[in-house]
Amino acid sequence: MSPIVVITLSGVAAATPGISIIFLAILGARRRKRRLASLHSEFEASTGATLLDVRYASERRFKSALKLFPWEMVGVLVVRDNGIDAHLLSTNGKKRKDLAFHPDNHTIEWKTPDFFRNGVIPWLIISGPNEKHYFTSETGATILGSKRRTHVLIEQIQSTLRLAKCRKCEYLLWGNTTGICPECGEGFLRPESQAPATSPS
Repeated sequence: MSPIVVITLSGVAAATPGISIIFLAILGARRRKRRLASLHSEFEASTGATLLDVRYASERRFKSALKLFPWEMVGVLVVRDNGIDAHLLSTNGKKRKDLAFHPDNHTIEWKTPDFFRNGVIPWLIISGPNEKHYFTSETGATILGSKRRTHVLIEQIQSTLRLAKCRKCEYLLWGNTTGICPECGEGFLRPESQAPATSPS
């Protein structure tokens, strides 16, 4: 986008609040696209890995009542059969966060949209011993299709990690060694230590 176009749109946006929101969404999407491109160039050579584009919110951000957008960073999940790495950048590119998740000390769950807290966006939550991390799919300038694409994201993770799901409520059982689904209380067979989990038949 040329400087002249940006200046022109900025002037129009300043005069019209509705256009301002659209303008900010478009600029935000372009910035996120650049950040994702830089991360893809860094990790696309990872053999045997699935790269998934996401938006990210820390637990503090997710629970905060005062925020313009529920997410704070954009990045990629690098999913391998033994775990997940998250590589994240702030939209201005000045901050970076790298996280690693393993079934020995993390669990995965799906959170349906909560309009009054975080709008109409569904979330994938990865919980560790001390903190929860929130991910949703990257959908460009709008959040249209967020539910479907985040569900696809979770299915891709499930397929790559060969995750077990509760037969009753489909809660993801990654990292769960209790033999009981924490969501609905249904019992399940615990996988042997270090053996990859498989989807129940």
